[in-house]
Amino acid sequence: MQFEQNFANEKDSIDKIHDFIEQHCIDCSIDSAKTVKINICADEIISNIVHYSKAHLISVKVTRGDNAMVVISFTDDGIPFNPLKETKEVDTSLPPEERGIGGLGVFLVKKMMKEVSYRRENNTNIFTIAI
Repeated sequence: MQFEQNFANEKDSIDKIHDFIEQHCIDCSIDSAKTVKINICADEIISNIVHYSKAHLISVKVTRGDNAMVVISFTDDGIPFNPLKETKEVDTSLPPEERGIGGLGVFLVKKMMKEVSYRRENNTNIFTIAI
């Protein structure tokens, strides 16, 4: 099963993208524990795209493979940015007030998903998560 939809890069799209992902997790019979993790990670990814990418369009694709793995790809036409390489590593052993700003969202996405990848292709950022 695969579902894909395009959204304008604007704050109003954040809830629409969440609804799209949520609906297709239901359509793909994804259990609630996985859906919660997907929603947390999607929130981080979508928020970063909307607030920082300068993109015009966000494309979201939800795919369920034969092995019950769910793959969600976020594609945007914004400025090149690889969050897996360009975001500082978070030292979780430090108290929050000593960590500084940034990096915690990507850290959480990496911890919660089985696979996380980024690639730049045809002037687009493609960030993919799988669980």
